[in-house]
Formats: sequence, C-alpha cells, structure tokens
Amino acid sequence: MFRLFAVVVSCCLSSIVFAIQPEELWRSHGHVSSNTEGVSSQHSSKYSHAKHENGNAHSGHEKRVGINYHSLSADLETLTSYFKTAPVQGSTDKGLPFYYPSPSGEYILLEAFYSPAMSPELAEKFPNIRSYKVFSPDDGNISGRISVTPLGLQGLVSTPKGAMALDSGVFFGVPQGVNEYRGYFVEDIKSSSHDYEKNSHDGISSDQIFMKDTKSLDIKSDQYHQMKNSQYRKHFGDHVRVYRFALAAIGEFTQNLISGQNGTPKEITMAYMASLVNRANQILERDIAVRLELVADNDKLIYTNRHADPYGGNGSYIYDNETNLNNVIGVDNYDLGHMLCLSGGGLATVGRPCREGKARAFSCIPLPFSYFEFYVVNLFLHEVGHQLGALHTWNAQNCGWTGERRYNLEIGVGTTIMTYASVSCGGSDQNAIRDEGSASPFFHAGSIEEMNWMVHEGAGQFCGRFEPTGLVVPFADAGGDDLTIPANTPFALTAQVDFQAANQTFIWEQVDAGVVRTSTLEEMNTDHGSGPLFRSFEPVSSPTRYFPKMEAILSGDLKSSFAEILPTTDRTMRFRMTMRAGGSGISQDDKTITVDSASGPFSVIAPNGGMFDSGQPMEVEWDVARTNLEPVSCQNVDIILLSGEHYSQERVLLSSTPNDGAESVLLPNLQVNLGRIKVECSNNVFFNVSLNDFQISGNGGGEDPTSPDGNTDPDGNTGSDGNTGSDGNTNPDGNTGSDGNTNPDGNTGSDGNTNPDGNTGSDGNTDPDGNTDPDGNTDPDGNTDPDGNTGSDGNTGSDGNTNPDGNTGSDGNTGSEGDTDSEGGIDLDGNTNSNGSANSGDNVNSDTVDGGSGGSGGSGGGSFDFLLLIGLIIFALRRRYVFE
Repeated sequence: MFRLFAVVVSCCLSSIVFAIQPEELWRSHGHVSSNTEGVSSQHSSKYSHAKHENGNAHSGHEKRVGINYHSLSADLETLTSYFKTAPVQGSTDKGLPFYYPSPSGEYILLEAFYSPAMSPELAEKFPNIRSYKVFSPDDGNISGRISVTPLGLQGLVSTPKGAMALDSGVFFGVPQGVNEYRGYFVEDIKSSSHDYEKNSHDGISSDQIFMKDTKSLDIKSDQYHQMKNSQYRKHFGDHVRVYRFALAAIGEFTQNLISGQNGTPKEITMAYMASLVNRANQILERDIAVRLELVADNDKLIYTNRHADPYGGNGSYIYDNETNLNNVIGVDNYDLGHMLCLSGGGLATVGRPCREGKARAFSCIPLPFSYFEFYVVNLFLHEVGHQLGALHTWNAQNCGWTGERRYNLEIGVGTTIMTYASVSCGGSDQNAIRDEGSASPFFHAGSIEEMNWMVHEGAGQFCGRFEPTGLVVPFADAGGDDLTIPANTPFALTAQVDFQAANQTFIWEQVDAGVVRTSTLEEMNTDHGSGPLFRSFEPVSSPTRYFPKMEAILSGDLKSSFAEILPTTDRTMRFRMTMRAGGSGISQDDKTITVDSASGPFSVIAPNGGMFDSGQPMEVEWDVARTNLEPVSCQNVDIILLSGEHYSQERVLLSSTPNDGAESVLLPNLQVNLGRIKVECSNNVFFNVSLNDFQISGNGGGEDPTSPDGNTDPDGNTGSDGNTGSDGNTNPDGNTGSDGNTNPDGNTGSDGNTNPDGNTGSDGNTDPDGNTDPDGNTDPDGNTDPDGNTGSDGNTGSDGNTNPDGNTGSDGNTGSEGDTDSEGGIDLDGNTNSNGSANSGDNVNSDTVDGGSGGSGGSGGGSFDFLLLIGLIIFALRRRYVFE
C-alpha cells in the first residue's frame, strides 16, 4: 500500500508546474494618463481606482499618440530565462504558466508555447530572440502572442474586454528601456495623422504605382465577378500554410533602430523583425490560416550603412528590394519578401506570392520607436495584405479611386486593415468613422475571401508548406433562407454552429460593392440603392448582430449609430457571417436580404412608458406597415418583454399571434424596473421596440429569477403556469405533494398526512411507497422478506441487507442517505463512520480507520481514504500554481 501511495504522489508531483507569481516578475507603478491628444473614454472606468499622472511627451519624427496605460517594470534576464523553458507549440505538455499584466492592473494567467517566427537555422543564430503563442487555461476566449527579445517583451492578447498590448519602454522612446513596460488597450490608441500610402515617392503617388502593378494580376475579371455576386461559403483552418519570408532593413532604418540600445546592430534589428512578424502572424493565422517564417539567412538582409546598402531612392524601393532579395537569398529560397525603411509610408504589389514580384513591397515605420501595435496593423499588415491578394476596401472617393471597384465594401473610409482608417485623405466628415484613428485589427470578410483565394487557388498555392493544426473547425451557417424585409426597419441576423470551439467569435459584415462616393455625412446617411450601408465592428462572442446597434434602436433615433444606415430603397443586401475559432479556423456563409420600400417602417406604438401591474393584461399596439402583405408576407409576430441590464433578458409573452397591429398580453408575476416591448416577425428577421421604459409592479423585491419561458414564482420554483408546481399547489419553498398538502420540509404521503421525517403513512407503520416499517422487516408490497434479505424485486446490496436505492435492511448498516458498501465501511460517495458502518452525512469522519472489529475492511477503506485525501491536496496545489 505504501508503494502505491508513493507512486500516486510521485505521478501527481511530477505533473505540477509551479508558476512564477506576478510579484516575482512584475512591479506595478500604477496607471498613467498620457494626454497629449486627450484620453479615450472607452476604458476610463478601468482606471478610476488608480493614481493618474501626466505622461511625458516623447520626441521623434511623428506626433505622439495619447493613451491610458499601466506602468510596470520587470527584469529582462529573468523573463528570458523563464520563457526558455516553455514547451514547443503542438507539444502534449502543459504550457508554461505566465502572468500577463492587463491595462487595468490585474494579472491574467496564461500558458505559453514556443512558436518561432524564425526558421530553425536563424533561431540558432539568435538564441535570445524567441516568440510564443499564449492561451488562457480557464477561458477559451483569451489568447495571443508575445515575443521576448533583446528589446524586451512585446505582447498582444485578445480578451472579451478588448485587445491588451504590452510593450517595453524601448518602443516608447526610452533608451535601453528593456525593463520598463506599458500595458494598454489597443482601442485607446489615437491617430498620428500619417498619410501612409498617400505619401509621394519621387513625384509618383503610391496609388499610381499600385494601379500600375495591379495590371499584372493573374485573376481574371470574370473570376472577380463570380466572387462578388455568387453565394459564398468557405470553411478552412485545419492546416496552416507557412511561407518563407525574407525581410530586409535599409541602413537608415537600422541606424535609427539601434540608437541607444545594447546589442549588435543585427541582433537588435532581428529582434524587431521577429516581434513584428510574430504579431502579424497572430492576425494572419487567425484570419486566413497563413504564417510567415523568417528565412535562414535573413540576417544578411540587415544593412547598417545607408550609403552602402543596395537601395536607391524611395521611388525605386519596390523594385530594388526584389532584385536584392533574389541576389542575397536566392529567388528559389523565399516565398514572399518585404523591406523596412524609415518615415511613414508603404507600398506593395497585389497578389504576388511564389512568383515574380513577390518581394515588391515595403513599409516605412517612423523612428525613434513608436507604438508598436499601431504600425503592425495600420502599415505592415496592410502591405502584406496587398501581397497576399487583398485590395483596398473603403468606399470613400476622397482616398483615391473613382467609379465602381470590386471590393469597395466598407462605408466611408472604412475601419479594417485594408482601409485607410488611420489616414486623413481629403474630407473631414469621414474621419468620424476611423475608430479613434486606427484600423481595427482584423481583415474584412471581403479581404479574407480575396486572400484565401490567392493562397489556396491562385499563385500562392504553389509555394510554402502545409502544417496540420489539429483543429476541427466548426461549420457555421448564416441561418435559414434569404428573406424580404420592410424598409427603414431594424433587423437582426444570427449564426448557427454545429458545435462550440475555443476562441470562437462571430462577425456579420455587409459585402455589397457599389459606386465610390465622397464621405460627407449626407452621403454616408443616404441609401443610394447600392453599396455598403453598415460598417464593420470587431468580432464578438455572440452570434447575433443587430442592425443598427441595439443602443440606437432603444434610443428611438435609428441614425444615432454612425455609419449604420437602414435601407430605404428597393434593393438587395448581402451579409457575410465569419466565424473565427481555435486560432486558425474560419467558417463563412452569406445571407441575402431583399428590401421592399413599399412596406415599413414597422414600429411599436404602445406601450409607451407607464406603470403596469404584474399578472395583469397589457395592450400592445404596432404599425403593421403592409408587412403582412407580399412580398414581406409576415403573417404572425412574437411579443417579447425586454428587461434586466441592457434589456438583455427576453421573456416571450405571446408567440405567433396574428400580425394585425394589436394584442392583449398577460404580464408575468414579477417586478420589472425598466422594461420594453419587442415585436418581431415570427418567421423573419425584422422587429422593433417600444420607445420608452415602463415598469411592472411585482410582489417581490427587484426582478425575479427567470425560467426559459419567463414564468417565475417568488423563490424561483416554477411550474407550467408560472406560479406553482404542476397542480398549482405550492408551499413557500416550492415543495408540493400531489394533492397540495405539504409539511414544512416537503415530504408528503398520498393522503397529505406526514410525520416529521416523511417516511411514514398515517398509521405510523408503513410508508405507502413500500419502504420500511418500524422494525425493518416487512413492507406491505413484498419487496423484503422477514429476515431482511432479498424480496421479489431483487433490489439488494451484496450482503442482502440493503437495496441500492437506500432502503434499510434489518442490520441497520446504512446512513440516512442509504449509501453502503459490502463491508459497511466506506460508501461510494466517501461517507464513513468510525466503526465501519455507514456515515449519516457526506463528510468524512475524523477517525477514518477503526482499530477494532472493522478488520481489514476498515483498514483498507482508511488507506484508500488517506490516498484520496492526499490526491485532493495535490489537486488543490495544481489549481493554485497552474490554473489560478
């Protein structure tokens, strides 16, 4: 037995991974408000409890941006040594536990896996440059990537609260600031007002070069037509395509990058490159199942002298880079190439992986150091997106381009990576859609379609390697048939999936191209009969999107959500649902909505505020607005009570009632402080909500717990009528007998007469369900013979004294819950008393092993119980040091 104990303890201890606690890695210095351009209000509440200081403005080539951030310090040597023990991605080992500091001052436990952004040969040259994938062991919606390099730690973790970035002081202009850190929400980044691709290059605008290069695309025009107009459904992500990526740096960039840093020029520059590629991979792998890997000789592409590097003026960068990479790396030794230069701007040919033109791209990043995340998304990933086949997606004429384009899918200047969300390109009104001046860190559904085609069906299929992810990607469906809705009426779209997966998010985006227009407010607030009406928002865990936002619908001002315009003309709208899951899984499906301008707006007229009594009828009125006629043909509606925080609780008051404009509904028996009535078509997606809040007076304090149908009694016990048990007879705790006669603990005989323990009928001898009379011998239904052994039904424990349902035989070796083993020792649920008989409760007795007549049964049970106790202690330790 001791040997068994030793083996169990040894196995448990060997699997424990002791995490360094937050205070062992990080030292918090509070929160700072960097107010050079004001402070974003979106997360301001997260900092209300912390000390605020004024952040110092940093000198540099660009106007610095203002954010709230969490100031910390950490020792880089400790971080480097600790992370080198992380297992390789794909390993069956548990990840290395690590506490990631959030902008709000809390710490998130993550597990890290080594996921190199460099080829093995390059990683061997630079052992202190390492990249990692990180996941939360407790929440499948938290994941990200971090890099630990001679420039410090850089990280980006996606969470339900927002994307959380962490950069070392080096990236904020602090010389040798590898031990200083700032944690911030990506959404708090403000614009630096750079005109990236709009910058001119030797008198030739970027867009002119871009236009010239797109003429060499191998995608036929009819292929674009098919991609734009046909129903689209895609499902991928069980494999990742890995491209060999060659990344050069001109001398001017390297000189500015290494200024004031410790380390060789190539090591510092390679650290920056690895961090850049690692962060880009987080988005590329998640959105299109592509990963970039720096080539073995990438260090040969780092130049330290601007006068001696092989690059001419910035007008020739795009061609010089391809020539240089072919000469140094070899045309067959890389799949995609890029170059880093200095000062804002970028350029790339479209759709050139694996063939001529594959290195015609550059990104010029301002230095000294800038907000790392801002330039990863707004510049570098934008240009890489072009290389992988993505066109611009904005619909604003101010940003260049006129006429009808194939992928001008985003209203105004747009918000996603392939837009100019961070660029002021000609109009003032359009800037209001720019999401605080930075693109949202994801690709639009149209961009995903373009790049997925290029990678799997276009030129990109002929190079790179496939690596299995082990991911089973859920199938997502846009939900049902295409529909016709009334004009100027809110609607909601909901996705359906065949199973849930980790990191599962949903986004609904409009994919209607149209004539490019200016981005004045008047233009953007008008339905022209074609083109986009609804902007993109970041992916969320909910499969449902409301058009417009629910806040706008509840306010009564349907135009209050900027860049969300309800249709008013006869037209069709196509919406694409994109489900992301597991870090590389994508499932997409389309839904077409036809708009009938002769019907609508569908609206709720009454109630319009007021006070109502619970359990009483309420009159509901709505404007049918021809929605009961063809082509909308909505014959029935559902009437729903909205209540609770953000009106998120829905209780169906009446289902499938005729769409005739009026109905009386019975209010539930509960109190509602703020309520609205929602009327929605029973077999369609359109709806509307009453304009003002009303109250429902109830007999409880506050709103009651809710059953799925909204019927609730005061303590949360609900029968079919919402008030009682199935027959309507209920005592205060919800325990009811078949005739409604109940004693205080809910134990009832068939005639309603019950003694205090509920086990005896009215004569005091026998329970009517055939359990046990007072002497433990015979039940009237013959289930037990006189000596307490087996009756005709065969329900007996192994010693013949106890039935498996807890009925007691004559030896009394049973606790009140009826759990007994064959020896009378330890019950299956761990209940033990001191003499080997059954314990009456669920707690283990303090003297588990009895030295008397219990014999070997008691001894064996005690040893087992001791091992169980040790196991529980080990499990608790593992929870403490791994999962918390």
